[in-house]
Amino acid sequence: MASGATKVSAHGLKQLNNINRVLLGRDEVTNTLGSLRVTSDQPFSSFISVIDNSSNDPGLQVGRSGGFPRLLINSATNTGAFRSRLAVLNLGNTRAVVKLTARDAETGEVLGTKEGIFIELNGFFYTDDVFAELGVQNNFGPLEIESPNLEPLIGVTLVGSASRTSGFLEAVPIE
Repeated sequence: MASGATKVSAHGLKQLNNINRVLLGRDEVTNTLGSLRVTSDQPFSSFISVIDNSSNDPGLQVGRSGGFPRLLINSATNTGAFRSRLAVLNLGNTRAVVKLTARDAETGEVLGTKEGIFIELNGFFYTDDVFAELGVQNNFGPLEIESPNLEPLIGVTLVGSASRTSGFLEAVPIE
């Protein structure tokens, strides 16, 4: 959608606020979702913060540059006031085919599966309630993310409550 450049001093930190507004050249709220790829000619580390301005609840997620074809999120939910949002990014060389599998926390039994999710090169899949997306209601447990065509993926859930507090759970590789 957009790109930009900035310089960071050696051993320095560069904070970019309202990145969607900056990249899209807007002053007002953009109501856009996107993924952000940061590159450099030098080694660096990155993170993103999401702050809910109505509750002042911060969330922090470390940036990643490499992915894996099989990932696990230790727990996702849609019980009570809690929901797990999910974002999966395709870091591969072609369109990724993705399969999501929700499992019961105690038994490991499959609660729901969704296959045939296509994520274009450099694209992402997003849902506000991953368990509902899989047809699972009022439950919690591990979530498997798999690319049958072996494209490298990264994934993260933002587990949030009705009181607008939340936290990130990063997908880890299954080897």
